[in-house]
Amino acid sequence: MVSTDSTWTKLCTYTTVKKCQIVDAKIALSHKAVMLGVLTYIVVNLVLSHGYMKQEAPRAVVNAYVDEADYYAHVATLAADPPAYCDNPDTDYSYSASWTYEDNACDFSLRLGDVLTKTESAVFITTYFQDTPVDAASANAAGLYASNAFVPGVDQMRLVWDHQVSTTWGDVVGNPAIELRRTGEAAASTDARLTSPAGSDVGIPIADLLAIAGADLDATNAGADGSGPLFRLSGTHVKINVAYDNTRAARPFDYETKAFADVSHTTGGVWTSLGPKMVWKADATGTLHRFQRYHYALRVSFVFGGTVGVFDFFTLLINLAVATGMLGVAVTVVDAASEYLVSNFDDQKYDDRNDFMTLEALKEYALEQGILDRYAAKTGMELLDDDVMKAIRERSQKGGVSLGNGKVADETWASARGGQGDLEAGTRASPVAKRPARRGAGDAESAAEKLAREQAEFLAAMKN
Repeated sequence: MVSTDSTWTKLCTYTTVKKCQIVDAKIALSHKAVMLGVLTYIVVNLVLSHGYMKQEAPRAVVNAYVDEADYYAHVATLAADPPAYCDNPDTDYSYSASWTYEDNACDFSLRLGDVLTKTESAVFITTYFQDTPVDAASANAAGLYASNAFVPGVDQMRLVWDHQVSTTWGDVVGNPAIELRRTGEAAASTDARLTSPAGSDVGIPIADLLAIAGADLDATNAGADGSGPLFRLSGTHVKINVAYDNTRAARPFDYETKAFADVSHTTGGVWTSLGPKMVWKADATGTLHRFQRYHYALRVSFVFGGTVGVFDFFTLLINLAVATGMLGVAVTVVDAASEYLVSNFDDQKYDDRNDFMTLEALKEYALEQGILDRYAAKTGMELLDDDVMKAIRERSQKGGVSLGNGKVADETWASARGGQGDLEAGTRASPVAKRPARRGAGDAESAAEKLAREQAEFLAAMKN
């Protein structure tokens, strides 16, 4: 005989989870409620959150430039009727002894190349500059002096940009539809200032761009003390934060890439400068003198981000696997709650091995004796003629009934005794224990004893 604790027995033992059906409205409805919550989360994650898509931050490039548009015509008009900030002492400002901004004229002779500087992701449009001669003595002798000047007509320039977005899986989208709005405004807000359709570059007057950003070049760029120069003098930084997206929750199966741009500008006394450049000025004799021109500018920069995605089976598979695992959470939660809230939950969920063997033996006995068949005929119940039942019938026809321990009891199986209908087994593997001895009032009947007593009473009643 091989011990049940032997290594061979352990190697040949398979452990699995046994399902248990419990008819209890509270438990069943609680489980279905938790399952509904889990399924809702799964749907939201897979559909609304695009759990079936591989997602990434796209790569974007931009080409921004300034279209002359009506700039030169407008400057000519301003020269005939200079704006209020030209040669106005109210625009003077002293930052320190070394940095003073006085006698601020307007230069109407500038060309676009004098005021525009491009970088990879930004453009600088000069709004104000200071010219300082490198050789002051020579320049002054020739009638050339240091000067400060505004660049008139900047507001009338038109900013234009092309943008392209690409992904690692090979998608390339040129000039997707874009919506510009002031930072902090909702996407659906009617305050969105500009939309541009897909397939076309974005063009917007500088004045309109400043309005979207909430900037005014003629407003005061106030610092901590409440004072400061005009934004037209100090310059300002307009940031266009572009987010690309084709994973919109409201339209989960709309894969068109769109762009949403939040526009803002710097405040709080922050200066925006392009720094110094060298220029040459000719005196009356045509001699050139070198000047250092320090540019203060309107800086327009682009920052790109967002999320785009594409259907990916592997991503879907991973999320489905996670979702399947989460379904088990419903059982865990309900089981944990039922342990405390349902009084007989443990008795229903956990099988005692001895009780199970007893019930199996009782089932064999009832089938062998025809009790189940008579009960089925009486009640109209249809017995399941499964493989187990067939095996029991075959063993019964051979003259013996298995007791589950390798022994067969035929003549010693069980006998009816006494008027009480107690059954006594002829072997130690009897399916029914004897009726326990009478207990005192203070004794408690165990669950196993109660089950054995109830089984014996049931069989006795069926025989009678």
